[in-house]
Amino acid sequence: MTLMIDTVEVHVPVQAIFCKKTSLTGYEIIGDVTDYDLSAHSRHVRKVEDGTNVPFELYHSYESLPTSHTGIGFKFMHRTNKCLPHVILNCSIAKILQGHNVFGSLDMIAGVLEMLGVFRDTYPEFSGYLDFKKAEISRFDVTLPVQTQSLNTAEKIRDYFRFVDWGRYRNLSVSNIKEHYNTLYFGSEKSKVGGFKLYCKGVELNKVVKDLQKKSKQGCITSNYQLQNIFTPEVIDYSNKSVRIEATVKKRMIKDFNLPTNLWQFLTHQLNDQTIYKELFDHKTKDFFQALEGMAMTHTDDIEVFDLLHEKLTTITPTGKVSTTKAKHAYNFYKRLKDDGFYEVKRTSDVRTFQRNVKALCDAGFSRAYLQNLTKNQDTPILRILNLDFNAPNPQSFQPPVTQYFNEFKQYFNAA
Repeated sequence: MTLMIDTVEVHVPVQAIFCKKTSLTGYEIIGDVTDYDLSAHSRHVRKVEDGTNVPFELYHSYESLPTSHTGIGFKFMHRTNKCLPHVILNCSIAKILQGHNVFGSLDMIAGVLEMLGVFRDTYPEFSGYLDFKKAEISRFDVTLPVQTQSLNTAEKIRDYFRFVDWGRYRNLSVSNIKEHYNTLYFGSEKSKVGGFKLYCKGVELNKVVKDLQKKSKQGCITSNYQLQNIFTPEVIDYSNKSVRIEATVKKRMIKDFNLPTNLWQFLTHQLNDQTIYKELFDHKTKDFFQALEGMAMTHTDDIEVFDLLHEKLTTITPTGKVSTTKAKHAYNFYKRLKDDGFYEVKRTSDVRTFQRNVKALCDAGFSRAYLQNLTKNQDTPILRILNLDFNAPNPQSFQPPVTQYFNEFKQYFNAA
């Protein structure tokens, strides 16, 4: 698999000497937040004995720190619970280094150092209060830009997956609102370990390019530069062919895999063993890929299905007689799925009976995904899905991005 790291979130705590305890588990910075030239907002509110509300955690609202390409999300938590006040930095490290995240690197060192370096340049005095050595990795996205034949093919595949669920990862993108239709979400967005999503990168990028073209015609020099140097035909073509599977890994999952959450220890570990990203990605998407097994099924001829089920599900009774009962039940169930649809049959059936019949068809070689789409998108060849290129390399012109800030932060690698 040709994986890449996209969005990364890092937490950098304030040095303990600049903090004070407010309760058994609470902390806040010494002095007023305005001393840091930042505004305050309440995140969590709790009631005290007299019934009034008091801020439980305070933060400076998100702002965007500019880079040469795109912004870095920045928030300052100055009154906290169970941890020291800290800065939150969040961005697509691929975008801040190369202007796009259509493809990228699996090594997050350059991107993270770029993010920290830009922050330090923007707030040099404030950075002096922070303990960079104790920075923590909070979450990151491991992305697989699967390649198809075209944007049209990518959109059909996305729509095929729209009606599929994989165990505990049910498709949560039930909205038909145009802005949300392109992305399919699996797993709770509030999950402590993270879920994954699937979408067509070309749909997303083409909106950006269209906006840049409009601004370029109006004389915007920056937009014209981006069209000529960043969103090249090669980048756009790769994007249009991409169905992206993006797995979010949160701190809880990092700990579950016995990986360090200290930023510098984690970066050192991943530099020496980048297989951890594939392990995390595989763990997150294993149900998804298991559902893909058997998608070569293209049985549209009912006679062929009937023969297949009798071949696979005919049994021998304890008395030695040949029994086709299981095959006949499976065939009748298949016909119901084809006529009424997977979810309607599921809704109107006994749970155990339904599960038993689905298992019988899967035992015969059908995939659950195929059965769930039996009455949907029948003009989309399943073979096309099997032709997805999970190992498509980055374009030949791709060069792993570098950062100007390595020497500034290399001391923390030694300390780790």
